[in-house]
Amino acid sequence: MKNLDLDKLDDIRDQMADMKYESDYMNEMLNRDYDIDIDEDDLDDELGELERELKVEKQQKNKGQIQNNQQMAI
Repeated sequence: MKNLDLDKLDDIRDQMADMKYESDYMNEMLNRDYDIDIDEDDLDDELGELERELKVEKQQKNKGQIQNNQQMAI
């Protein structure tokens, strides 16, 4: 009969218990009913606004870089 390392066996049991806990938690989260009434038009409007803000920020950043480059060239 092989020698059993009881510490190693105990570690494996602890790991399995942790994995079961995590699995149970994930299953609970996936099965939870999030009864949220979302207006998709509002979400689309908000997404459009965020995209416009990002575009403006990018343009301002590019404009600032161009100005810095011009000042360095002088």
